[in-house]
Amino acid sequence: MRKELVDLVESGIVTSDTIERAKELAEIKPAPQAWVHFFNQLFVWLGSLAFSLSLIFFFAYNWADLSRFAKFALVETCLIVSVVVYIKAEQHKLVANAAMITSCLLVGALLALFGQTYQTGADTWQLFTSWLVITTPWVVVARFIPAWVLWLALSNISIALYLNTFSANHFLLFSFSDSDSWALFLLNTGALCVWQFLSASHAWMQRKWMLHLLGTASGLIITYIVWSSLLDSGSDIAMPMLVWGASLASVYYFYRRRNLDLFMLAGGCLSLVLVTVTFVAQRMRGIDDLAYFLILTVVVIGSGLIAAVWLNNVQREERRP
Repeated sequence: MRKELVDLVESGIVTSDTIERAKELAEIKPAPQAWVHFFNQLFVWLGSLAFSLSLIFFFAYNWADLSRFAKFALVETCLIVSVVVYIKAEQHKLVANAAMITSCLLVGALLALFGQTYQTGADTWQLFTSWLVITTPWVVVARFIPAWVLWLALSNISIALYLNTFSANHFLLFSFSDSDSWALFLLNTGALCVWQFLSASHAWMQRKWMLHLLGTASGLIITYIVWSSLLDSGSDIAMPMLVWGASLASVYYFYRRRNLDLFMLAGGCLSLVLVTVTFVAQRMRGIDDLAYFLILTVVVIGSGLIAAVWLNNVQREERRP
């Protein structure tokens, strides 16, 4: 509604005398009920997080004084209670979702306790992978986006720790020094593509912030791969540049031509500016320092200005009826 109201003001339909009334009707200013709803959500989530963290700190402080049975009984009791709350609070989505997240966190606490007690946690990746596998059915059933964020975070951590533990010489045709980055890029890019495809037919998946989060993760990783390859004169730059270029082309096609999304386009522009500046900086090394910094300044300001102007033009086209 904010964009529509701006268009009405610019066209003169809404005047300065009626703009305050228009804001009220468009609900741009939060109503008292909206503030109550916001604080209800905030306190429920803060309470759930505080409960989970307090359990961890309780164990850390009283570890030597608690028996093995007491440790497991406490965690398992809290886990059972949170699951029961989720089942019983089905009609209260906020409470049920908070209980679901708490249950998933307590599963991790239980696995960590098991590994610490019986010394089975030599390989940390096994803990996170077990945590991932156990909570997968819950996440699928819950259909709650923050639960999927936790699941994807566990997936990223599990893969990174696994590759760090098993130092294979090659992974997916890439040297091990880059294998973890490539694996995480493939995971997050695949998750972005799947989420984008399924969101068309599932209303609960249509929150754009999840797509933005996945796009940010994927973009940061591929940009880091290209950036590090440019800085390392001994590495092969062809494959990273090819994948990076294909990623930018895909972002332009899907989020400029198919489904306009300024956030994704801005992320692509930022990646392009960073890689361009790094490329120029590497190629200009060896010249006079004053000329070097002058050229870099021109490139940074120029590329940033071009990106800003282009994004502004895209936004104007979006507002145009």
